[in-house]
Amino acid sequence: MDDQGFKRVSEIDWLAWCAFGVTLYAGLTMVTNVPFYSFKDVSFKRTVPFIVIVAIALGFAVITIHPPIVLFSVFLVYGLSGYAVLRLQKGQGASR
Repeated sequence: MDDQGFKRVSEIDWLAWCAFGVTLYAGLTMVTNVPFYSFKDVSFKRTVPFIVIVAIALGFAVITIHPPIVLFSVFLVYGLSGYAVLRLQKGQGASR
């Protein structure tokens, strides 16, 4: 937080609780059986479509705008994606 220009961060009570919540969420998620995408099936050995190359270049461009915020947002979305997939799977199982 100091690197981002925030001063006296230790005096902000809600920020400490937010950091505690993120840490608890990450720790508990590591020991669950929630299905997260592992990216093991991604292979660049065969031909890659042009749109994928454009998407990768665009991703790098977006990250360079403000790396801490963009990367934290990407990790946050990935951290929630497993629970979203789990909820969708549970919803489809109940309708069958």
